[in-house]
Amino acid sequence: GWPQGGGEISLALTNGPGGGTGLLLVGLDDQTAPFKGCTLSILPLSPLSLPLFLTAGGPGAGQWSLHLTLPPAVPTGSLFMQAALIDPGAPSGTGVTLTNGLRMDLAP
Repeated sequence: GWPQGGGEISLALTNGPGGGTGLLLVGLDDQTAPFKGCTLSILPLSPLSLPLFLTAGGPGAGQWSLHLTLPPAVPTGSLFMQAALIDPGAPSGTGVTLTNGLRMDLAP
């Protein structure tokens, strides 16, 4: 279903670098551009971002989750999110990896 005003949402990131850090980026559309050997797919970016601190463990064991209740009045529209993580083992050799982009449609 669509997240609605007063409703609850949950976001989860799994299989990340254990103990890793990064940012949850918020975008306004799903346009793409190359970034550090990956594809940033939530352009244009909004000024909103959220720091991420993944649980400890080895490669692929890091996790993060967020559970929240939306405010009663939520505008109709879409948000696009993507995590950028510091990852020394990133295949691109840049030390950064990006998750897939996520689109969340909001209903009033």
